[in-house]
Amino acid sequence: MPTLKTFDGYKRTTFSFNEGWKDDDVHEYVGKFRILKIRRIAEIDTANGEAEGRIYTVAAPKDVSKADVINVLQGAFTRHCRCEHDCCGHLLIGVSSIRRTKRREWLVEVARRYNV
Repeated sequence: MPTLKTFDGYKRTTFSFNEGWKDDDVHEYVGKFRILKIRRIAEIDTANGEAEGRIYTVAAPKDVSKADVINVLQGAFTRHCRCEHDCCGHLLIGVSSIRRTKRREWLVEVARRYNV
């Protein structure tokens, strides 16, 4: 997940690997994205138990298609471990929703939970 206020956005063009190994897929540079605001939301109930939620407000570069922005944001805010078994205890981060609020501004709702 991006930790800086600005990050390079890459869209994933192949989907040969699962989330833990997605860096081995092919990616194409889209542009610079900016995190404008991070808001922590209370713990939320999910199908897999309790999770901590965050909502990121992100500015996308000009002239990037909606599909490409969603692809970049999905990849940038999703992190899974590479363990071959359940209950490893690692942090899993997944996107709950992505929605456009303004022409170039997007809200990314993220859930963080431990694989236990």
